[in-house]
Amino acid sequence: MKRIFSLMLILNVLLSLVGSAVFACSITGGGSSGQAGTTLSATVTGAGFHVRKVAYDWGLTKSVDKDNVVIEPNKPINLSYTLQTTRSLASDTIQSGIRGTVTVTNGGSRTTQDLKIVAFVENVTGASVTIVPREQLLPGQTKTYPYEILFNGKSNSSYKVDAQVTILNHSGSLGTPNGPTPKQGGIQIPFNTTVETTDGAAIVSDSAVCPSGFICKKSQPGPWTLNDSSTISYTMTVTKTGTTNSTESTLVNNAKLVEDTTKQERTASKTVTLTDAHTEITLEKTASNTTYSAVGDVINYNYKVKNTGNVSLDGPVTVDDNKVQVTCPSGSLAPGEIVTCTAQYGITQADLDAGSVTNVATATASGVTSNQATLTVQAVQNKSLSLVKTASSTTYSAVGDVINYHYEVKNTGNVSLNGPVTVDDNKVQVTCPSGGLAPGEIVTCTAQYGITQADLDAGSVTNVATATASGVTSNQATLTVTYAPPADTVPPITKYHLDPIYCASCKGQIIKGFTVSLKASDNQSGVKSTQYRINGGDWITYTDPFTIYAGVTHTMEFYSTDNAGNQENTNIMDFDKGTFTGAGSY
Repeated sequence: MKRIFSLMLILNVLLSLVGSAVFACSITGGGSSGQAGTTLSATVTGAGFHVRKVAYDWGLTKSVDKDNVVIEPNKPINLSYTLQTTRSLASDTIQSGIRGTVTVTNGGSRTTQDLKIVAFVENVTGASVTIVPREQLLPGQTKTYPYEILFNGKSNSSYKVDAQVTILNHSGSLGTPNGPTPKQGGIQIPFNTTVETTDGAAIVSDSAVCPSGFICKKSQPGPWTLNDSSTISYTMTVTKTGTTNSTESTLVNNAKLVEDTTKQERTASKTVTLTDAHTEITLEKTASNTTYSAVGDVINYNYKVKNTGNVSLDGPVTVDDNKVQVTCPSGSLAPGEIVTCTAQYGITQADLDAGSVTNVATATASGVTSNQATLTVQAVQNKSLSLVKTASSTTYSAVGDVINYHYEVKNTGNVSLNGPVTVDDNKVQVTCPSGGLAPGEIVTCTAQYGITQADLDAGSVTNVATATASGVTSNQATLTVTYAPPADTVPPITKYHLDPIYCASCKGQIIKGFTVSLKASDNQSGVKSTQYRINGGDWITYTDPFTIYAGVTHTMEFYSTDNAGNQENTNIMDFDKGTFTGAGSY
């Protein structure tokens, strides 16, 4: 075995002197130091290189002029697509070294374990590469493994490459680890540089996923071979030919760029939504106020007509309202566009009586009719009555006197009140005209009342009344007529009374004067005042008794006036003459 190994080393030396030679080496496990069934053989090739490596990187983007379109049956639409490719320099390097292959054959009957190849350049530090195949060699299987060792070699030198092949399940007498080590010598590095280009070109393709019920046709089908950055533009014509399961369909367009060397791919995609055409308008109606309260009030209506479809509608836009004439702007209606129409309505008495105004409207454009818009404006109803009661006289004076009453019933609200109009009075039966009451209208009801002795005794007659119409009750009207006695034409009567004043210092009962008291009476209006004067002096209103004295008082005069203004004749007492004219004493 040692002799065979020595012969192989000599042969290897001889072969290393020949630069183009390929050296093969094999070893078979056996004896006490080997493992049965693990025979490997290997060969190595190598050649020097000196290259400039230029590598490019590619980019791809895609755009479309519309990403959402409305499409009608059998009406083609065009989509403009743009593919933008960019080629950029990824690297530009100068490299030298040795490239080659290592071919390994498993000539045994066992699968290799942990196969490893180390290729290295003799006498050049760090010039090596390790190959660890992912798969092991089956019995009888041969595989070739490429390698590349980079180093700064000299063009005038000769180099040798060794390839050391090892497996875990091999043992023998060739050293540890065991395995063949083929060599190749006489390898030179070229002086001139060759250029190696990676991914200098690319192929671009484009495909569309046309949805069911559509035809999609491109103006340029491709593919395109590119050697530099480029812009590719084409048109896609889309036609809807049939019905679809939904109102929206999706057109997907995929572009792919493949680099020519590494076969790396770049992709770009664009999706366009194809929306079925549909026509629709909506109507929204509003009023300037939510209530009204008087005849002549004006309600301003606004009608917002919106194109909620996705197709433009030709004008004119019109609104039909069951209450008013509506005016709309001229022109067509684009998708999403809103126009505002207007109208006015004047409130009538019938609207107040009804309690509300409800109108119904629809809008139309290009034969498309909107929803029905209904709006109700409520009336502020004020149902009220007022009652004013008057009497033909304010007084009475005798049994049988007649008081004529008038009752003015007025509709002070804003709603018509149906008849009958009635008045309830606690003293009399009231008669009213037939019919109802319009707002502001007045009707006059009447009644008569005859005075009784009880009314004379009571001194007044008071009655209370309320009016009613359509369930509405008026205010409570109260009126009092008072007793007035017959006219007073008789003056009052005034009498006197004299109380003697005696002289206390005189002998005997000698009268020196009198205390005078006056008393007036009147059977009708009553006494208002009594006046007196002494000796023709100023008149004095009598309130309390007064005194007169003999020799000092010559005349005393007095009279009374009643509340009716009647004044009695003056009573005259002449002390000097001893005469008296008047009603006398009491």
